[in-house]
Amino acid sequence: MAILIFEKSEAVTERLIELIGQAGIENKIYHTSLYTKALGILYRNNINTILLGLSFGETISMDFIKTIKLLNKKIKIIILHTCANDMSLYLCKEKGADYVFSKYDEFENIPYAIAGSPATII
Repeated sequence: MAILIFEKSEAVTERLIELIGQAGIENKIYHTSLYTKALGILYRNNINTILLGLSFGETISMDFIKTIKLLNKKIKIIILHTCANDMSLYLCKEKGADYVFSKYDEFENIPYAIAGSPATII
């Protein structure tokens, strides 16, 4: 099982990696803040879960969700936001996001949305 973290903030990425490790989730973890690199990782690896920050802007995030679902509808998409409006969150769910969590007060829910045991970071 493999997880892709596509997030701009290095601090958020580090915290996600820490949370996944603390939860005992055994997976390969790929991470990037570059759209083209994220696509490359997605196409070259058997990604099961994507943690996607909405900080890239609505257009890039929505396009990425659409690409993910076209590639493999079974990939679990977890959206991370800071202060997204209700319409953005609705669009994420409509495009195929499985979970939507706030980076401020719902971070602890993320490991429960994944599953497994210690992480290998790539």
